Amino acid sequence: MGLFKKRIQEQNTLFVRIWKTIVVVFLAIYCISLLVPLIWMIFTSLKDEVSYTIDNFGFPKTMIFSNYSDVLTKYLYVEQNGFRYGLDVLFTNSLILSFGFATWGVANILFVAYVISRYNFIGKKFLYNLGLILMVLPIVGTLPATFKMYRIFGIYDNMLMLILTSSTAPFSGMWFLIFYNSFLTIPKDFTEAAEIDGAGYYRIMFQIVMPMIIPVAAVLYVLNFISNWNNYGVCLYWLPSYPNIPYGMYVFQMGATAGSGGAGMTLIMAGFTCVMLPTVLLYIASQKIMNSNFVVGGIKM
Repeated sequence: MGLFKKRIQEQNTLFVRIWKTIVVVFLAIYCISLLVPLIWMIFTSLKDEVSYTIDNFGFPKTMIFSNYSDVLTKYLYVEQNGFRYGLDVLFTNSLILSFGFATWGVANILFVAYVISRYNFIGKKFLYNLGLILMVLPIVGTLPATFKMYRIFGIYDNMLMLILTSSTAPFSGMWFLIFYNSFLTIPKDFTEAAEIDGAGYYRIMFQIVMPMIIPVAAVLYVLNFISNWNNYGVCLYWLPSYPNIPYGMYVFQMGATAGSGGAGMTLIMAGFTCVMLPTVLLYIASQKIMNSNFVVGGIKM
């Protein structure tokens, strides 16, 4: 009987190893497939138009780094309303919008999730359930009404007002649920002990609870920043007088695809590489914080 159990355990162990190997191979192939477009974009950005036309997927025989300078100095601009917005204006608007939306949005969701998860008050369940309902409601049909309201309240084409009103429902959305459940995993023994020692609400929130979810907040902040950095629609729909770099890249790509401006695929890929670079640097700079330890139940994980 013992020999039979041993053979069963060996077979199960072998099956687990085979299954893990299959999963690892599948994930490795998937990761490589995600890197292929990125590598192709970089290689294409270093070619000239003749080399790209002859061989779309080959390595560049001669690296043309001037493609990047040409895009930044000659092609990445926006002309509208009688003004010409250069790279300096586009980059400044991108920084303001990305940092503004990320900081204000994450801060609002963070504080609302903290209050709803840690305190009992009238309307708590109503807000939580309303947030879940808002997550499943389609928002495409509300775009005309939103456009009308933004014009009435002076939010349209107003960068500051758009940032301040961006987080209209901080009690809803996937980020709220992530923060909400992160706060729930922190035992209330921490706050109760701090209250006994005389700590107030703000000291408990900022010095005890908030430091425990810094990695979660850092991840969501970086994702929010990247999402807003790559968002050209906010300038296309709501801020026509404040074009950013993605919108400038959108205008450049549309013109190059239509055959105007004398730019081809190599310059387009060089522009995409330049636009991608700040988000890559931000991720590298914040990787240590995002991968740092967090505390659950008094134990570092």
